[in-house]
Amino acid sequence: MDELATRHAAEPVPPEDGRADGPATADGAPEPWGALGPLAEPARRAARALAAATSAVKDAALRGWADALEARVPEIVEANTVDMDRARAGGVSAAILDRLLIDEPRTGQMADGLRQVAALKDPVGIVLDGWTLPNGLRVEKVRVPLGVVGVIYEGRPNVTVDAAGLGVKAGNAVLLRGSRVAERSNAVLVRILQDASEAAGLPAAAVQSVPPTRESARDMMRARGLIDLLIPRGGADLIETALRIPPWEPLYRLSADELVRMKLNTVDVLFDRDRPGTAPAVS
Repeated sequence: MDELATRHAAEPVPPEDGRADGPATADGAPEPWGALGPLAEPARRAARALAAATSAVKDAALRGWADALEARVPEIVEANTVDMDRARAGGVSAAILDRLLIDEPRTGQMADGLRQVAALKDPVGIVLDGWTLPNGLRVEKVRVPLGVVGVIYEGRPNVTVDAAGLGVKAGNAVLLRGSRVAERSNAVLVRILQDASEAAGLPAAAVQSVPPTRESARDMMRARGLIDLLIPRGGADLIETALRIPPWEPLYRLSADELVRMKLNTVDVLFDRDRPGTAPAVS
C-alpha cells in the first residue's frame, strides 16, 4: 500500500510558536510553514468560505472548471508538451510518459470527471447517525468539511484536477504538490481552476499549487495547524519520509494487514489493462 492519510481535529491547535518546522530565515528564526508560508492564510480563508458554500455554488463551480478546461486545451497541451520533452530528454520510462501526457481527449476526460463529481450528492450535512438522550436532547453525527486537504503525488497531471474536484465538492480547500516532471502542466491546470473558481464566486485559493521540491513535501508533512488531512501518494522514498515525520494525532493508516483485521469480505484492486502505468486503487 503506497498511501498514507494523516488528519487531526477540524480546528487543530498549532505548535506553541505557531510555526511549522520549516527552514530558518536570515536571522535564524523559523520560517512560518516553510514553503507553505504564502499559501497558509489564503488556504484557511478559502476553507472557511467553502465550508459555508451551498451545494449549488460548489457544483456550478465544478461545471465551470470543466468548461474552462475544454476551452483552454491549447494552453494545457502547450505546457504539457514542454514537460513531455523534458521527461523524454531525461530518459524517463514509457509508463511515466503515458501518465504525464495530456492531450485533447484526456482533457475531455478530466472535464467529464468534474461533471460526474458535480452530479454526486453533496456529502456535507449528511446525517450518519443520531440518537436522543434520556433528557430529550437530540444528538446527531453529521458529515462536515475537513478544512484544508493536502495531496502529494507523482507525475500525473490528471490527479491535479481529480483531487481538486473531490476536495472542493466536500467543502475543502486543497493544496496540491505534484511532481517536478509535471510542473508546467500542473501550474496551468491550477491557474485555470483558480480563474474559473473566481468566476463562479469561490475564492481562487480554493486550489493552490505547492512548489514541487523535496523540502515542500516535508513542510506539508509538518504543517500541523494548517493542513487538516494530508495524503502522500507515491513511491517508497515518499512513504519512508512520511513515516519519519512525528505523526499528528490521531494517525490513520491503511495496510493489507489492517484490511484483514477489518474482516472485509472483498477487496477489489482496480487497474487499467490498457494503461499499466496507472496506479491501482483499492475499493
